Amino acid sequence: MAVRYMDGPRFVKAFIAGAQWVATKRAHLNEINVFPVPDGDTGTNLTLTLKAATDAIRHHENRPLGEIAEALSRAVLLGASGNAGVIFAQFLRGFAGELEGTDRLYPPAFAAALRESVNGAYEAMAEPTEGTILTVMRESTDEVARVVGEGEGDFLVILSVMHRKAAESLVRTPDLLPVLKEAGVVDAGGEGFVDFLEGMLRLFRGEDVGDALDALPTADHAVLPKMKEKDLKYQYCTEFLVESSDVDPDDLRIRLVGLGGSLIVVGGTGLVRVHIHTNSPDKVFDAAEKFGDVRNKKIDDMREQHREFIRKSVAAERQVRIVTDSTADIPDDIAEDLGIVVVPLTVNFDDGSYRDGVDLSREEFYARLATAGKPPTTSQPTPQDFLKQYEELSWETKAVLSIHISSRMSGTVQSARTASEQVSGLEVKVMDSRTVSGALGLVVIETARAARRGASLEELEVLASSLCARARVYFTVGTLDYLVKGGRIGRAKAIVGKLARLKPILTVEDGKIAAAAKAVGERGVIDKLGELAAPELEGGSGGTLGIVQAQRPEMVERLGPYFCERFGFDEVTVFELGGIVGTHAGPGTWGVGYLRRGAGGG
Repeated sequence: MAVRYMDGPRFVKAFIAGAQWVATKRAHLNEINVFPVPDGDTGTNLTLTLKAATDAIRHHENRPLGEIAEALSRAVLLGASGNAGVIFAQFLRGFAGELEGTDRLYPPAFAAALRESVNGAYEAMAEPTEGTILTVMRESTDEVARVVGEGEGDFLVILSVMHRKAAESLVRTPDLLPVLKEAGVVDAGGEGFVDFLEGMLRLFRGEDVGDALDALPTADHAVLPKMKEKDLKYQYCTEFLVESSDVDPDDLRIRLVGLGGSLIVVGGTGLVRVHIHTNSPDKVFDAAEKFGDVRNKKIDDMREQHREFIRKSVAAERQVRIVTDSTADIPDDIAEDLGIVVVPLTVNFDDGSYRDGVDLSREEFYARLATAGKPPTTSQPTPQDFLKQYEELSWETKAVLSIHISSRMSGTVQSARTASEQVSGLEVKVMDSRTVSGALGLVVIETARAARRGASLEELEVLASSLCARARVYFTVGTLDYLVKGGRIGRAKAIVGKLARLKPILTVEDGKIAAAAKAVGERGVIDKLGELAAPELEGGSGGTLGIVQAQRPEMVERLGPYFCERFGFDEVTVFELGGIVGTHAGPGTWGVGYLRRGAGGG
């Protein structure tokens, strides 16, 4: 039987079926994931993204289609995980924007909505890459526009055509993206999109889609997030006058009772004053206008007033708060002292996912790593993770500077930026540090110290930008195998690490891991580290030396005195690599981080 339109129930069932089918393919999608980095998590990230969306709409199929689409797009945006998940979130956001106020969706409007979906996905990417899920989305939606333009009105036919074209586009992705051809695979995100369409089709055809999605825990953000209310049931304190020759205070009071609390209606026939706490001042005014002329309107945002009260209660040195992520590896005592908020990334072992430094300590991580059947993968925080932190901070401050791991290593910055656009009552600036670990940690610590001294958000932005440009980290690893498996360095570059006693020295250049030098033995590495640092450190004094290490605590005693004596550092901070950096660098990693000195030292 032909399907001529989509309404709320059909859309919800179709979307969940598509998500279920993707979940059944999760392991395969992880296996073929080689772009943007071969870290084996596209299937997991796409599934988690779709899980967040289905949790938001599963029991609301009887709501209007436009409302369902809006709720879905917000949930998937806040729950987006990984590169493909973020792209899919933007795709759905564009789709929802075209369905506002819609109860039924017909093919012409469906084609138009898909066009906006693709535009939104492309616009969300700083550097859109063909041969990925973007290409599969674009070419399949173009085909929908073609068949609908020719008069096709059956959604079953339209979805079949869309799926067929998406599958054809997927086969061509290796021709567009050389890294796929070299690996002999198609794009994992693109295949996930094809799987999603197939799941929808299977539902309409009466075929099984499985229940793999239901086996995952319900997302924390299944209920759409709202600004924390701090026990304030109503947001606005609303006052006004109603003037009319026949206005009756009792009748007006009865009409307004259901629109808020703390209702006071005083006066007599002719002029009445109203006070009410409500979340919908416009509805209150609309109701009152039926009784007479409404004037002298006054609306106070009680939540903002409450925020301001709390802000004045906290220490002045925290007027701007600093947020970072767990790849900065900042020692807990320093983060607590400086009020630095650390948003954790996630480590994914076979038996579950763990928040770095929260669910899994450093000691526990390395113990599990040593016995794991296969290496873990890592996942960036979702926008929802950042939104929770930002909303908490909105009660303490008006501004946040959020500084994160290089965007060329992780999508963490994109998640933070997405959340920053959703939060209210708080100005958030997000910065891509272009570095990681000890170098990122030093930048964050120095910026937080300046924030405690009372620097403004604008001053902190300038300072952090300068520090990021000056941040350096050099390190060696026990083996390059972890960097290869995590996609952070190519196999060809790893050959040097196989040579007898030859130790690679790596750094971060232009936002990604790069080879800096090589040396024979650990003593040779220490000497080479000194040579690399000399042009940027000699002639100055003071500042903090960062020592990074993963299960090599003895290197603190070897590196600290050498660098402090030679270059005049007056402070040493040890950055013990946590689960995220440890997953990609591996145990046995050690090295130094510092801030390049400018003219006059310091």
